[in-house]
Amino acid sequence: MSTSGHTARRFDAGSWAALTYALAIGFGSLLFVIWAWRIPSDGWLYSGDAGGSAIVFEANLSDRPSPLRSGDTLIAIEGIESKELADRSHAFYALQSPPWPDGKPMRYTVMRGEHLVTLDVPLHRIAPWTYQQGMVRTQGMLQVVQLVSSVFFFGIGVAVFLLRPRERAAHALLIIGTAFLFQAIPAITPITTAFFPYPPPSVGFDYWSAAILPSIVYLMLAFPVPLWPVRRFPRLAPLVIYALPTLSLNALYMLNHDNRTGYETASSFVYIAEALVTMGVLLVWLFHNGVTLRGRIERAQFAWMSFGLLSFVLPGIGGWLLLFLGVQTSEGGGALLGSALSVIGWFLLPLCLAIAITRHRLFDIQLIIRRTLVYTALTFALGVLYLASVVTLQALFVRFTGQENTLAVVVATLAAAALFRPLRGVVQRTIDRRFFRSKYDARLVLEAFAARAGREAELQTLAADVLATVDESLKPEQLRLWLVR
Repeated sequence: MSTSGHTARRFDAGSWAALTYALAIGFGSLLFVIWAWRIPSDGWLYSGDAGGSAIVFEANLSDRPSPLRSGDTLIAIEGIESKELADRSHAFYALQSPPWPDGKPMRYTVMRGEHLVTLDVPLHRIAPWTYQQGMVRTQGMLQVVQLVSSVFFFGIGVAVFLLRPRERAAHALLIIGTAFLFQAIPAITPITTAFFPYPPPSVGFDYWSAAILPSIVYLMLAFPVPLWPVRRFPRLAPLVIYALPTLSLNALYMLNHDNRTGYETASSFVYIAEALVTMGVLLVWLFHNGVTLRGRIERAQFAWMSFGLLSFVLPGIGGWLLLFLGVQTSEGGGALLGSALSVIGWFLLPLCLAIAITRHRLFDIQLIIRRTLVYTALTFALGVLYLASVVTLQALFVRFTGQENTLAVVVATLAAAALFRPLRGVVQRTIDRRFFRSKYDARLVLEAFAARAGREAELQTLAADVLATVDESLKPEQLRLWLVR
């Protein structure tokens, strides 16, 4: 339960611990960024992983001339194959930092089409703002919105923490917000990091394992009412939740510090286990609180938090899946849609959690959930109808005229616009009947009363009908009707 009044804004031991951990994540990430930016780079945005999939150069972010071209696939640097580079970057302790000044070239071997090409690629230290401008130029407004969502997440986390510094949920939100903020800082780690002393492979700065997923688990165990682990072990539980994943990854790294493949195989079990634990806690949390919570405030907080978490998981994680699938297509439409959905999830989670933790306008959540369900289902239905109409009409045009016609798109658009209102009514009635049965039943009662009232002229009969209708719809403890003559 939240503490109200002046006491709620006083820091306690838990508040200082959460603030210290958030600052550690922030400053640790900042040091990692500074380290990354001192390494000379070819300045190219690339996809792939030298240890897994092929590295393909996509766009030059540095605004400097480069012999590389978009679509080149990396084979080797200075005669060292890309997989060996990845192995070398893992064994950071065995490397020495070469004294490279800006402009020093390195010999890249790339596959260009069907030809193997050797290029002397100049390396430069690229300023963070230059890299960020290149990302905006390459990704467009989507990159800007992603940056804004990260700053928004951090701002919400700080604001809620200052308003409720004793609230365990506010601690978790501050830590998630800090992780998202520093995730947005352009910490480019070029391929040439393999030639530098490399810090342990981000195990201390793995935002998801060290901050985001543990915070979501802690949030669910502590809010709106503490569940058994946090209630029984209020200090030990958060320590285990946050420390266990990071300590496990670091231990695995030390055991496999000269075996990159071994480390990646072992660490994958940690990531999988952490994801499964998070999903398991989510299911238990939804079931337990949905069944046991009785207080009006707690149920409203639970509803807001559920809406935020599901928005984070479904659009956010679902967007990542589309992002992955979109990268596999030639046009990348799935990538654009996936990134947009992810940003929506990142915006909704902090907003819903802030409302739940600070108890501001809690009881509008049913209306928001209802409208979200209605318009999501409506958008999906209209989208399916639109695509089916376009495909069907284009097939008919091709069959009868021998070529495609833009008239199919026009007709499908007009049909979708004409179906919007009737289809919305059907969807809303279906969702109300399935998920908001009491509201649906009450509306049916009122509609039936309105129909009877239009036919009834006797005042006493109408008054009795009013009382019966109100009693059936609202179930009040007492009911009286005053008639002014």
